[in-house]
Amino acid sequence: MNLSEKNGCSISERLEKSLKDFLEYHSPAFLGRNIRRMAFLYLRQSLREGFHDEMPDFLDQLDTLLDFLDIAEEETAAWRTGKA
Repeated sequence: MNLSEKNGCSISERLEKSLKDFLEYHSPAFLGRNIRRMAFLYLRQSLREGFHDEMPDFLDQLDTLLDFLDIAEEETAAWRTGKA
């Protein structure tokens, strides 16, 4: 049981519609690739200048977001290509 189920929460229709609209009109693969590029630029800069205290939290959250985008790309690719 995840935290939202444990707390009796669910995704609202508004959030679900917003998420579907976003995934229909924006490629998760494109977004994921660009976020990865930005993250590596940030990491390179941090290697030169020193890491910030929030780096571990940032990387954990970024990893989760990128996993989500990968799954979203797999499951919504047919929306953009018309191939089921």
